[in-house]
Amino acid sequence: MSEPKSKRGGARAGAGRPKKSAEQTDLAAYEASYRFNPQRMWVYSPTLDAQKELSSGSRLELIKKATWLYNNSGLAKGAVDKVARLIGPLMPQARTLDEAWNRKAERAFNDACCNAAFGVDVAGLVNFQGAIRLCVAQMAIAGDVFWQRVSSKQGRAMFRLIPGENVGSPVGKEGEGWNDGVLVSSMGRAIKYRVLKSPASQEYTDINADDMGGHVRRAYRIGYTRAPSWLAHASNSLQDILEYLALEKQSAKIGASLAFVIKSPEAGAIGLGSSMVKGNSSSSAQPMTVDALTNGSVIPQLKPGETIESVINSHPSGNMKQFLDTLKEDIAVGFGGGLSKQFLFDSTDAGGANQRWILEEAAGALDEIREIIIQNFAAPFWRYWIWNEIESGRLEMPSDGSDWWRCEFIAGQGRLSVDFGRDGRLMSDLLQRGQISPQRYYALQGLDADTQDADIIRFAARRKKLVQEIAKQEGVELTTTEVFPPAPGSPVPIIDEVPGDLTAGN
Repeated sequence: MSEPKSKRGGARAGAGRPKKSAEQTDLAAYEASYRFNPQRMWVYSPTLDAQKELSSGSRLELIKKATWLYNNSGLAKGAVDKVARLIGPLMPQARTLDEAWNRKAERAFNDACCNAAFGVDVAGLVNFQGAIRLCVAQMAIAGDVFWQRVSSKQGRAMFRLIPGENVGSPVGKEGEGWNDGVLVSSMGRAIKYRVLKSPASQEYTDINADDMGGHVRRAYRIGYTRAPSWLAHASNSLQDILEYLALEKQSAKIGASLAFVIKSPEAGAIGLGSSMVKGNSSSSAQPMTVDALTNGSVIPQLKPGETIESVINSHPSGNMKQFLDTLKEDIAVGFGGGLSKQFLFDSTDAGGANQRWILEEAAGALDEIREIIIQNFAAPFWRYWIWNEIESGRLEMPSDGSDWWRCEFIAGQGRLSVDFGRDGRLMSDLLQRGQISPQRYYALQGLDADTQDADIIRFAARRKKLVQEIAKQEGVELTTTEVFPPAPGSPVPIIDEVPGDLTAGN
């Protein structure tokens, strides 16, 4: 087959290429992908590179705005503090096979880390439980928080909390592989962190990721090295509320200062600009006079045609609450990732069934935040602290040394409930039927199973001993069940000795 020729001879340019389709390719199959629809607001998204989407400058500006809102907006501060308060405390539960070691390790940790702040925080600001609340609040405001492993002079494990705004790259010193204060590998794993002396400072210290205890943040999207403030989505609506309320208050104040107004038919005398009639105290025009009555009231003397009317201020407007509720809903959903307006701000407009659903949603969102704290702060610090105690000889290795690190954390707040009696009966029924373990039953209530069992046993022992001592003093014989009969519905106790008149053959 001969090669296609052009009219001038030689091979024709583009010969052999498939013919172009007559179908237009610049039309959007999805209406949302059409960027220049005149009926839509223009959406600008300069990049899809996750590491460039949240730049250091954008993150710092978001932190500045979030900090200002936390300091000046009651809604912002209330939302942050409420969530931070509901996450903790988190109580460690050692889960090795050595039960005695578990109790000893938990007690040693609580004594050293959950009491005075100077025993665990190098800054002496908070103890372990206080650090949990502070980490949640810092995540909400700045997006993330870091903590560094530190050892005391005695070899005890401690932590140093580093706010997110103190990790970054000085201007002009980003360097190869660095992204917003984090040196990442080709696979996106953090290798080093650049800790600034103060936000936007040129002085810094690089800390290896192995020495940094953890980077506490809510994973925003794949590829994000850092995380934006939780208030980033809510900041515009929060600022709108502040501005709207300021204008409404100003209108209300002005309206309150104008009690009455005089209406005059002389509208033609009122012009604009230089022709406007201006009042003058030295004018020869007769001012309005009043006649005083004996009881102190006055009657104004008006010109012919003038009337005096009371000023009715229409501010705040009738739809103000509805407007604010819409903004609050946007704030809550953007802030909490599942928290509703009714949970964060006001639950008066939610009925019984809605209240249960709101709490279920809130419990799921709080569990997610709690898991972030456990995985990135609580559990790593527990392992670091326990290993230092074992290495120093202050705590022996458990009988099975391979599981010294095993630990769970239970929330001291317990699970949220709108009907504690109903939920409590359900959990008690599950426990009696053996469908839930005692450990899980107590954990759901924010209680430690070992502590509860020990308290029950000690109380029963003290009660039995007290009954025997007092009965001996009185010269009688008594049993504990005679003094304290079992509660109705309790299992009937097994009697080892049967009275003679009830035995067979008598």
